[in-house]
Order: sequence, then C-alpha cells, then structure tokens
Amino acid sequence: MSIINRLRLHTSTIDKQRVLKTEATENDKLMFQWAYNPYKVYRLHFTHIDMDSLGIFTTDLMEILHNLASNKLSGNAARITVEEFAKENGDLIKLICNKDLACGVSTTTLNKVFGKTFINKFNIQLAKEEDIDKISFPIQAQLKYNGSRVITILDKGKVIFKSRGGHEFNFPELEINLLSIPYIGAKRIVLDGELTFGDSQNEDHTKISGLINSSIKTGAPLPNNKNIQYHIFDLLPLEEFEQELCSNSYHARLQAIWNIIPRKHFQLKHAETYLVENKEELTNIYDDLIKKGYEGLILKSLYHKYTYRKNKTWIKMKATNTCDLFCVNYTKGEGRFEGLIGALECKGSIGDKKVVTKVGSGLTDELRNMDPQYFIGKYIEIDYNKIIENKEGNYSLFLPRYVTVRKDKS
Repeated sequence: MSIINRLRLHTSTIDKQRVLKTEATENDKLMFQWAYNPYKVYRLHFTHIDMDSLGIFTTDLMEILHNLASNKLSGNAARITVEEFAKENGDLIKLICNKDLACGVSTTTLNKVFGKTFINKFNIQLAKEEDIDKISFPIQAQLKYNGSRVITILDKGKVIFKSRGGHEFNFPELEINLLSIPYIGAKRIVLDGELTFGDSQNEDHTKISGLINSSIKTGAPLPNNKNIQYHIFDLLPLEEFEQELCSNSYHARLQAIWNIIPRKHFQLKHAETYLVENKEELTNIYDDLIKKGYEGLILKSLYHKYTYRKNKTWIKMKATNTCDLFCVNYTKGEGRFEGLIGALECKGSIGDKKVVTKVGSGLTDELRNMDPQYFIGKYIEIDYNKIIENKEGNYSLFLPRYVTVRKDKS
C-alpha cells in the first residue's frame, strides 16, 4: 500500500504525522515536494482519479513534471502526455498535477515532520483584525479592494504573476501594460496589489478569483478586459523580497510606487490612500466607503517595514454582521480535511431575504472531527461580511465564519 493510502486510513493529524515520521522513504519525500512546492505549477487539473491504482514516483514521472513546470510541455499535448502516462503507470501523476495528494496532509504538517524548510512557503504580509481603539495616529488608510491579491515579480523584462498562495498564472495584457512603463523593464522589483473588476465597488470577488484559479489550473491566460484593474499598494526590491527583508519605510515605498507607476492608466492604479489624523476622521471615511458599496479599509502604519506574515502594522477595518441560520446538512471535507466535516450547510431568513450558505471557516479540527449530528438541526451563529446574490437570484453570505452553536435557540 502506498504511503498516500496509508495516510488516508487516519483522520487525526497526530496519526498522520506518525505515519510520515516512521514510514516515509526518501522517494516519498521527493514526491511530497513535487506535489506541494508552490513554485512548481503544472497547469493541469484532473477530476477522475483511481486511488487504488496510483503507481509509484519515478524519474520518468519527475521528468514529465519538470517539462510541465518549465512550460516545455503545455496545452493539449500536456494533458495527452499525462493521461497516457497514467494509463500505463497509475494516477499518481494526476494527483501531483492537482497539487493535492488527497491524503489530508498540508504543507504545515510536512514541514513540522521533515523540517521547516522542507516545502518552501510563499510568504507575504497579511492584515490582522485588531481593536481600532488601540490604533496610533496618524495612519495610512487604504481602500480594502474586493478582488484577488496578486504579487508581480519584475526581473529585467521578465514578468511573473503570483496569487496569494504563490501559484503562477498568466495575464498577457497586464504584462504588456507593465512593460510599457518607461525604464521598468530594466528594474528588479516586486509589486504587491489587488486585481479587481473596476474599482471593486459592489463587486463579488469570485469573478476575478475564478479567472485566476482557472489560469493556475489550466495555464489559460486571463482575457483582455479593460475593466480589470491592478491596484498597487506596495513595492519592494526583488533581492529583499527573495530574502524576506525590507529596508525602506512604508512612506518611502509608497513614494516609489507614485514615482514609477503612471497616475492615469486604465489598468494600473495607485491604491486609494488617505492620511488620517484621528479616529473621528477615520470613522467618517469608513462609513462613507461602506455606504458606497466598498468592503472597508486596511490601516497601515506610516513607517512600518514589510513583514512577510500577518502583522498588526496592517489592520483590517471591514463591516461585520452576525446572523443565526439553521443547519440542515453538511459537506464532506476534501484534501487535508478528508474524512472530516468540510462545511455546514445552513439556511434561514435575514430580513426579507432567504439565505442558503455553506460555512467552513472558523471550524477547528476538533469541531470538524465531531459527529455532524451535533450541528444538524441546530441554529448556528455566523459572522459574515454581507449578503450576496447570484445570477439566479439566490442569496448567500460573503465571507461567512462559524462562531458557535446557539444552544439557547431552537
């Protein structure tokens, strides 16, 4: 039995760690690295996989993966090559192309067992949720765009776009527009920003994230669309980004953006930024943006250094609502949550809107491992950002997060 299927026999993280520590061979470790390294992108995705016929990790399999990752093999030829190899040697290659070995093991678990540098992580700064009353003024307040985080690496004329998770995708139109900026082709810099439809006012982030995810999985480029905008809010030298360093204050990094990126461009935008002197001014700006249909603000210390992790020098200030919905069912977990609860299916009324939503965020491993009947038939308290409507006119919740079971309500 392969180590993948041995891991699938266990639901607890501790048991999976034990299997990895005692049973993984050097060849298994190499397989995990090719599957979970965020810098190896194969641009293929497979839905039908025979878990009973995976085969083994071989040099021939690795050679195909190398050709996929380097784009020497792409498009229909890539899919045919993988399908034919799998037919003769097993479906392991399909799992690796999916970047998920379907055995409930995450990069965090692998690094805990084999060492913290076993799988390279793509680290960027993230915002924390902090008490607004603890903020020190003055502060930079930036519009919180409702889109997808995009890191752009510019290396002397070569342009690479990466998602928040470090996955590479293809957007030729944006690449052309960036390289059209005078002198930028000779620079080695990293831009951090948000890709949106328009300025993201009253927009659903899934529109743009869907395009990016499709490009990551298939290699297909994002379409030319003059309504897609790239809002840039940070800039770092490539050498510092690669070493997770930062020598310049945020004030200086903003100045660099304003000096390099044109102020009037249909696609490249400076992130909307306000210098705020006090809490009253901050509240007025925030309330005005929420009324206009924006998601909120990111508050940034004027002189902070980029930290490559979640840090209170960036603070989220966004609308949060709470509701109680009735849990009617659950969905089974996939990937590292296989064998556990994936999400709770909940429904109910919020005002005059009938809402149906799935909530998985906020569920701890302990909660996911519980009998689903603990939740079904009970009211669940859920935090959410806003109510959204799909094309069919049905309502669900944007950014739902499990809080607790309402034992006082039936």
